[in-house]
Amino acid sequence: MSHLRIKCPGCQATLQVKQEMRGKQIACPKCQKRLQLPEAPPVKAAMSAEATCEGRDGTTGLSS
Repeated sequence: MSHLRIKCPGCQATLQVKQEMRGKQIACPKCQKRLQLPEAPPVKAAMSAEATCEGRDGTTGLSS
């Protein structure tokens, strides 16, 4: 399981938080300051193999 490492803005402690907690508000265990965890970055849509090989002129450059 992967963890998110963040720094508390109150006491500067480095916190390790489970990825599932992204977007939630937590309290620092050392100073009790409330902080908002960042949201997960957006997932890029996967491009099809055909789209990644296509040139500007619409051809793939591959011989059949």
